[in-house]
Amino acid sequence: MISKLYLIQRISILFVFVIGLIFFTGCGGSTEDDVTCTEATWYKDADGDGSGNMLESLVACEQPTGYVSNSNDKNDQDSSTIEEGTDDTGDTGDTTDDNCVTSTADNDMAVLACKFYNDASLTVVVNDNTIKITSTSEPDHKSMYYATSNSLYEAYDNTANDPDFKKNPNTIGAMNYTFTIPRFPTSASNKKATGFGAMGVSLNSVVFYNQVAAPGDDILEELHTFDQYAGHPTNTGSYHYHIEPTWLTELKGSDTFLGFLLDGFPVYGPYENDVEITNDDLDDYHGHTGVTADFPAGIYHYHITTDFPWINGDGYYGTAGTVTQ
Repeated sequence: MISKLYLIQRISILFVFVIGLIFFTGCGGSTEDDVTCTEATWYKDADGDGSGNMLESLVACEQPTGYVSNSNDKNDQDSSTIEEGTDDTGDTGDTTDDNCVTSTADNDMAVLACKFYNDASLTVVVNDNTIKITSTSEPDHKSMYYATSNSLYEAYDNTANDPDFKKNPNTIGAMNYTFTIPRFPTSASNKKATGFGAMGVSLNSVVFYNQVAAPGDDILEELHTFDQYAGHPTNTGSYHYHIEPTWLTELKGSDTFLGFLLDGFPVYGPYENDVEITNDDLDDYHGHTGVTADFPAGIYHYHITTDFPWINGDGYYGTAGTVTQ
């Protein structure tokens, strides 16, 4: 017969085991829930573009509504294409606040990156030392050079203002430009001329060409082929601006930042401090150093003018980056 002392010992052992099990599973021990739950950091995606804000995060096992797993958004109030990138060394690019990149460097072009738009046609990646812009050079405005089936096609006839007006035989096509420009541009000791083709890129993805027509053509004759917003395509379909992009100056203002040239220096409109800029105000490269709304300490910048050479003069003021197509 089992003695009372034996039963009491067994009950005591069982009691201690139960209490220990409760303590273990309640204070860091392994349970089924612990095994199946893997916590992760989630980043708030306020604009719904699939990229999160690294400054607003939480840790959870499952993805919360309105959060994503990456922290790539440079402007979480705008579903833009600005991304965090890596430079050639593999270092991660700088982050931004909710509007634009802020910087203590007086010549940091990253502060302008968020001004690019027309996301369907371009992306902008800010790296440690460069800014990479990919562009299809397809304008977001109407043009007589779009295919008639395109929603942006619009017939245009400027013979009332230009008796020599004519439409060239080309049609706008999607290009594949990649610009890699200096993020911190400086004056080049050896200034180099701009070549044929794209020498820069504007806010809406359209590339800038210089004041020289293709071999065998006359740029002054080409002026008669510009569409309703002062651009036209090449025989390969590359739509571009040689002169003031009137769509952008009407949309953004005549004194605003309009894009970059390949050396990383910014291009501004034909006005500054409510005064129209002329060629006499600019150097041989069609720019000057001064304060702008984006650079209160002053920066070298190009200006578009009404008169030839329009966007650029004798070449790049700084050291040009690269462009591929």
